[in-house]
This record gives sequence, structure tokens and C-alpha cells, in this order.
Amino acid sequence: DVEEIDKNNILKATQKAMYKAMGALKTKPDKALIDGYALPNQIIPNKGIIGGDDKIDCIRAASIIAKVTRDRMMQQYDIIFPEFGFARHKGYGTILHMEKLSEYKACPIHRKSFKPVNENLPTITWLKSQRRIGQWGERLAALEYFNNGYKIHALNHYCAPYGEIDIIAEKDNELVFAEVKTAAGKTLGGVEGQVDEVKLQRLSNAIDKYIMDNEIQNDIRLDVFAIILGKNGPALKHFKGIELE
Repeated sequence: DVEEIDKNNILKATQKAMYKAMGALKTKPDKALIDGYALPNQIIPNKGIIGGDDKIDCIRAASIIAKVTRDRMMQQYDIIFPEFGFARHKGYGTILHMEKLSEYKACPIHRKSFKPVNENLPTITWLKSQRRIGQWGERLAALEYFNNGYKIHALNHYCAPYGEIDIIAEKDNELVFAEVKTAAGKTLGGVEGQVDEVKLQRLSNAIDKYIMDNEIQNDIRLDVFAIILGKNGPALKHFKGIELE
């Protein structure tokens, strides 16, 4: 978790995640073998093994699962933040990644405690100057879906001639289409009011075309996000299951 790492450092964040993972196991393990250093707390007996993924088969298998999981996360982040090239560099500090960070500023998944990120944090003034207020809100909404177990299919999908669908996501065989309205310095109520009957009709037509073009069999849902960007961070309001008729 980015916020946890920034708050406590990567070692403590990793240890906390490991405690949480072991605590969530249905069967309590007799002992845990850890690639690296042992956990300070021995509530569940554990042993640290430096270079464990080269020495112990079960650690090697866990390492492969972790890599595959992380790569899949990067594929999702690549859809949400395509300009950064996460599918290529997997989030590591490559030359390409640093160039993109300098050009596009940091995004919400970057760690603020990492110096190059801290030096490239976007301000509301910068977002306004780049005309990216709306884009920033759409990406915050997409992250909200991803962090709640949704698979992100697309952002800003154009369905001619009806226009753009901001987010298409899926969970539990339900396909969700989202309209995102974002503003800086307004009240949430003012943003919500931007989705009127004309907008809903356009969305309905775009969704119908997407369903027909892609032969969709899933249940479907329309959501609306109202997002305010402020000095103390974004405020999100999520309306689920908006009626189209």
C-alpha cells in the first residue's frame, strides 16, 4: 500500500502486510519461512532465509506467484495511467520511468517518500494548466474500482457517434460503466448536477452500442462519480446503479 509505505517505510509496511496475510489464512501455519529477515513478532513462528527463493522450493513458488500478481497489477495500472508505461518497466525506476515522471508528474500510485516522486508532485494549478482536472478524476475513480477488486477494461472508450464512456470495469460477472465528473474548488453537489437527462441518454446510447458491438452477456450497471480536488486531497462520492430509463 503506497500510503502505508510513505507513512512507515517499506520494511514496516512489508512486515504489516505479512502479518495481515498470515492472519487471513484459514489454516494457521505451524511455521512460516520468509524470504529475507524474520518478523519481529513470533505469534506465528517464522524464520527468515536470506536468498530463500534460491534455496527453498515453497519460497521459490511463492516468489513466482508474487511476481505474476505484481505483473498483473502493472497491466491494470498501464490501462489507468498509459503514459507511464507500467506494462514495460513494471514500476521500477528505469530511465524511461524517470523521464515519464518528469514529463507527466507523479500519479496516485507513486510513493511520495521516493525523492524523484516528491520532486514531481502535481498541483491543482498544474493540472488546470495542462487541462487534466477531468482526467485526474477519472483515474482516481478507476483506482477506486481497482482497489475494490474490479478489473479495469478501459478508460475513455469512444462509442461513435454517441461519445465517450469514462470507465468500463468488471466484478463478479457484472460490467460497470462509469461517468466521472470532477472539479477543483467546488462543492460535491455542484458536480453531481452536471449529469442531466441529456447526458444520461447519451450514456445509455453509448452503452447499448458497446454491448452490441462486443456481444456482452454480463449484467450491467451505470455508476456516477462526483469528485472534488482540494488542497487536503480529493473527495469522492460514488453513486451506484443509476437508472437509465
